[in-house]
Amino acid sequence: MMVFLTLIAMQTAYVIGDFRERAQIRATQAELAKTLSAAQQINQTTEALGKELIELADAKSAEAAKIVAEMNIKVNAPPEK
Repeated sequence: MMVFLTLIAMQTAYVIGDFRERAQIRATQAELAKTLSAAQQINQTTEALGKELIELADAKSAEAAKIVAEMNIKVNAPPEK
């Protein structure tokens, strides 16, 4: 009988630990969602800037062409869906 009570107590401790870990995972996911949103904004801004620089370089802007060449800026094909 004591063995079963001990096993029940151990299982209860494991379940409580699992719930705590689950709450911690959710909190971490919320933090990562904020970071992901900021990273996406930075990526969009950088992409727009790169496209604009390439357009300026194509329009015969020597300074823009120099920046594009130095930074090795290229337009990638859009991802396939």
